[in-house]
Amino acid sequence: MMVESLLDVLLQTLLSIMSKSHSVETSRGQRCPQCTAEITGEYVSCLLSLLGQMTEIHFHHLINSFHSKEELKEFLLKIFCVFRNLMKLTIFPRDWSVMRLLTSHIIVVTTQFLSPALHKNFSEGDFDFKVWNSFFSLTVLYINQPSLQLEALPPAKRRKILD
Repeated sequence: MMVESLLDVLLQTLLSIMSKSHSVETSRGQRCPQCTAEITGEYVSCLLSLLGQMTEIHFHHLINSFHSKEELKEFLLKIFCVFRNLMKLTIFPRDWSVMRLLTSHIIVVTTQFLSPALHKNFSEGDFDFKVWNSFFSLTVLYINQPSLQLEALPPAKRRKILD
């Protein structure tokens, strides 16, 4: 019930804040501190908390709640866009490595749960370039994110993360 009532609201809110932040950055040539503060606030934490508590059953119910492929496509594009923005923007301070890793973990788990629906509904005869492009853009950003580049970390921190 919480997922059905909150997830779309959180995604829409984050997309709105992120687009406002991006447009201010583009016009000024720099990041808007107020927009960045909003992004790092309650909305990202709520989204991560909600997604982190979801199980396979919750995701299955969520996927089945969409009445058409178009609704599912819209949802997937939204969530992939939010995830890409979380990868691109510096949401958490550099020294918050646990929070950065938790964000990465929640993104990969969520993507794993959504992948069967993506494959079932948007491949083969129903191939949708836009959805798959969004998915692969997210995966490239995920793999290349600085918080996962362990070779750039001090040896002690690298060992701790690997442990």
